[in-house]
Amino acid sequence: MDELRIYYSHNPITYTLNKLIAQQNTNVPSQQITARGIEAEGAISVMDDGVWNIERTVTFLKTLLSINPLQQQLFHLFLPHTGYLLGKLVKISKKISNYSYVEEGQYSSNKIFGFHSQLDVDCEELLAQLKKCCLRPTWTPLLTSISIPPLTITFGMKLILSGAVKRQ
Repeated sequence: MDELRIYYSHNPITYTLNKLIAQQNTNVPSQQITARGIEAEGAISVMDDGVWNIERTVTFLKTLLSINPLQQQLFHLFLPHTGYLLGKLVKISKKISNYSYVEEGQYSSNKIFGFHSQLDVDCEELLAQLKKCCLRPTWTPLLTSISIPPLTITFGMKLILSGAVKRQ
């Protein structure tokens, strides 16, 4: 089974770039997710990727994982950066087999921007939210659906947030 390509666009430029990439790969299943008021036919709209807000990040993950919920398909996520909370979770999720940067600026390629934007996250609260939130129609907890072991959240997340642990 092919990976499902998810194109996350947070501004008109990344949307255009993602559309061009998707048009070159029409034989691969894909879905667009747009944010910040970008409207596009067939796209799923979200507020944003959550930045450092746990509740909004969980909402984004719920939206992401509700795409084709009965399929056991892995995701290839196209996103602007992995500098915020969503990106840290993407790096440790077994549901996301690949991620690619699609960004018009320097955030994804400049370590200084990423370093200065790091914040502490309440890992216990994050774990509680991921356990509490369930996906329909199976009512599977989000933590299970994203395939992140709970111990990774409670013990490993601080290392991941600091950049000391990177996905192999």
